[in-house]
Amino acid sequence: MRYAPEFREDTRAIEHILIYNNQGKGIRVGDVGKVVESFTPPTIVRKDRERMVKVSCVVGKDGVLSDIVAAAQNELDQMEIPNTLDYKIAGTWEDQQDAFKDIITLMLLIVMLVYVVMAAQFESFTYPFVIMFSIPFALTGVFIGLAVTNTALGIMALIGAMMLIGIVVKNGIVLVDYTSLCRERGMSIKEAVVTGGRSRLRPILMTTLTTVLGMIPLALDKGEGAEMWNSMGMVVAWGLSVSTLVTLMLIPILYSLFADFGARRKARKTAKAELQPMTISNEE
Repeated sequence: MRYAPEFREDTRAIEHILIYNNQGKGIRVGDVGKVVESFTPPTIVRKDRERMVKVSCVVGKDGVLSDIVAAAQNELDQMEIPNTLDYKIAGTWEDQQDAFKDIITLMLLIVMLVYVVMAAQFESFTYPFVIMFSIPFALTGVFIGLAVTNTALGIMALIGAMMLIGIVVKNGIVLVDYTSLCRERGMSIKEAVVTGGRSRLRPILMTTLTTVLGMIPLALDKGEGAEMWNSMGMVVAWGLSVSTLVTLMLIPILYSLFADFGARRKARKTAKAELQPMTISNEE
């Protein structure tokens, strides 16, 4: 916005513009400063070899960048823009979208690396697959936490979600590893699952509570610059809490199903191998 032409024709007119201070008193611009007329060299800004005019704004304290971009896009869609002109929403929004793509790509790579490491350590492709089931539910907890606390999904929230991928699988690793150890000691599948769940319950709850309680001050901090870190603490606390509940309930069920299926398949192979020489001896 700007004043009408008759109020800005010379410096004296500008000096008589009325402004208000913190006490609500009206004062003239000439009383707090001196208006000087000067010349500046003309500049032409280009991007991709085309002339560009940059229009910018500052997001308020409670503003969300995605909502502001959606509102601006809605207004632009209603405008009749000549064919010779074009527009693009860039700046911080463009940087944020590029960062989102990079972080999502990193998350996929982290999932693959975590699976490869667990497959190498367990010497099995099934058990890591069972453990990885806790990751989708951790992301579900992330979105539930963001919705409940009315927190926007930003860069720091995605970094927290990326941290969760490595954090949430540790509970499943502890549970599955001890259950497999119980089976190696001669226990049945059901007995090993019950024993492993009972034995590993307290360590899983202790590690989860220490991490969640450690993130609460980060999520609730109201100091200067805290709004940048609040989302990360919120994401880690909610995602880890939900994934722990899923680990304690779903992982033992999936382990029992896959272990029972593997035992039946192994029994069929053994029976088939023992039956083959008997058939040959009868033919002889």
